[in-house]
Amino acid sequence: MVGLRGRARPGVAWTKASTGPRPDSPAPATGKPRVPRPERAGAGAVQGAGAVSVRSAAPRRSRAVRLAGVSGEFRILLVCTANICRSAMAEVIAKAMLHSAAFPVTTGSAGVRALVGHPMAPHAVAALDKLGLDGRAHRARPLDPVLIGSADLLLTMEAGHRAVAVGLDPRAEHKTFTLPEFAFLASGAGHRRYRSDTAERARAIVASSAERRDHRRALEVYDPYGGPPAGYETCAKTLGDALSHALGALLGPR
Repeated sequence: MVGLRGRARPGVAWTKASTGPRPDSPAPATGKPRVPRPERAGAGAVQGAGAVSVRSAAPRRSRAVRLAGVSGEFRILLVCTANICRSAMAEVIAKAMLHSAAFPVTTGSAGVRALVGHPMAPHAVAALDKLGLDGRAHRARPLDPVLIGSADLLLTMEAGHRAVAVGLDPRAEHKTFTLPEFAFLASGAGHRRYRSDTAERARAIVASSAERRDHRRALEVYDPYGGPPAGYETCAKTLGDALSHALGALLGPR
């Protein structure tokens, strides 16, 4: 599991989607596809092998990553609503986990209704501080077709975010999952068939996960926005657990 330091406490993990947005959503409706908000429901658990154990990175500033890269590079894009809480925290956590990857992996994040240019939410920054990570350099940016097209894997926080991404680029359907959904599917991708720790191996696992996906409502990551600090800490713990399984599957046995 996650090797990041901190006191992020266990609690709510993944939740099913509810029927409408929360009134404290950071971005008002704009006529774009509606993104459902999860309720604060019970916990779910990542199952299957493949979790990666990583050392905590020294506190460092998050930086934007240019997703367009060479063919040997694997590119991950994390997506939420405003890009100031969940996907922003996930990007910083993923960067820390990938510091010793056997092949080049880049990460970025964006929002379907991004508060463009806004920093990470203060409680989210504080939650990362407790893990020894620094999110102060983050600035929100919008999801667009260029980012979608250049990514090898899109990991969204909610099923509604996934729908928006696929709506912007229908070709992305096979590589777009909610984060908990991919953590579960990739953990059972049959790792022994993939012997090389390469970007091609990672892409094969994405393809295998897409083939085994069913049409049930995907699990989602709880949105702490507008809630107490403890909710952000729980969210950071959830993100770390899910990313540990997802990245563990992509990178291979460590």
